[in-house]
Amino acid sequence: MSKSATTVTILLLATLFVTRPSTNLSSVSSFVQPSNRTTVTTLSATTSSRIGKALPAGAGSEQITTDKTTYFQLDTINYTGSGFTPEGAIGACITTDDDLPPLYSVLCVGGEPNADEFGNVNGSFIVGTNVPVGPQKFFVQDLATNSSSAAVQLTILANPAMLNLIFGFTTNSSGSVLLVVGDISLNPHGPKPSGVGYQAGRDTTPIGFLSGMLLNNQPTVYDTNTGFVNGSTGRPLTGSYSTIFVVGGPDVNAASYYYQTTGVDADRAPVSSSVAGSNYVWTDRNGTQVLSVPQSSNAVPPGKSDVFTIEILHDSGERQVVLMYGTTYLGTWAAAYYFKYILYPNIATYTNGYYIIRWTDATTGLSANGIPDSGDTYTILATAPS
Repeated sequence: MSKSATTVTILLLATLFVTRPSTNLSSVSSFVQPSNRTTVTTLSATTSSRIGKALPAGAGSEQITTDKTTYFQLDTINYTGSGFTPEGAIGACITTDDDLPPLYSVLCVGGEPNADEFGNVNGSFIVGTNVPVGPQKFFVQDLATNSSSAAVQLTILANPAMLNLIFGFTTNSSGSVLLVVGDISLNPHGPKPSGVGYQAGRDTTPIGFLSGMLLNNQPTVYDTNTGFVNGSTGRPLTGSYSTIFVVGGPDVNAASYYYQTTGVDADRAPVSSSVAGSNYVWTDRNGTQVLSVPQSSNAVPPGKSDVFTIEILHDSGERQVVLMYGTTYLGTWAAAYYFKYILYPNIATYTNGYYIIRWTDATTGLSANGIPDSGDTYTILATAPS
């Protein structure tokens, strides 16, 4: 069926617009399902015309831009625009089936801040969980003229990842969990992306903690294995696995490096670590610093303290990716110990996307041994949703 010859029916009820600002779409009840439509306006999917005649192609003067092009469900779309009726009412809309053109349906929210005296708009719009994952279009209506801006193409990702979502991975079927560890400096198995080095072999201990949790056989690979990891970027390749564990920091693990430095929004880890002067620094996806600690507080092994990170993301391949790493190998060891014996038994309570934690060795007793174990102290320094 040709797009150009197809018209679509989009529901625009008289009660469509509610008088409250920036409403989560999951709470909007003005729309009914397509099978229950009673009052309709027919719009062409491709014709360049104003709203009421066409799905927004923006033939009028209205123009908008969004702060990003990729959003998670429950994220906020911040938009600005011009060319609207001065001081006129506006409404914001998003498609819910843009992956199935040429037929479209839309969810709209009114009560957005009116245009100013010059016809400029500045508003925000929360993506509800009822907006499906995938490509969608966003546009803003000028309610005074029943016209609209051109639609902005967006990508909607699943609800932000939380660590408790991986509950049950220990019993996943064979081949559905991938463990990636940095290749070692002695007789390495292949090259890595620029900027990524080789570990001394100590990260095999943390891998052992994770492997011991698995009921079924799962692949464990070096980050140089091009059958599983892209040799140029470090991104894990598409496979049968839905859960990926990446052990070791970005300095020694190509996959960790990829997820912490990539420019692909959907693949970016919740926080990234770096060194600034004499400090270790963690920044979130927006570039905001969430934690800084002196390097001197993490003694060079055999030390008595380190800071480690455990974080999760839902990448563009629809996979749950867990990163765990310390600023030294003892921190990575502590991360795996903490994950197995403290976090996972209480995983229902770990509802954020990242946890940055300090391990401190015991000062007396059997646990005063320079090894992460049950007698040591683990202090959460920073945590937040993905």
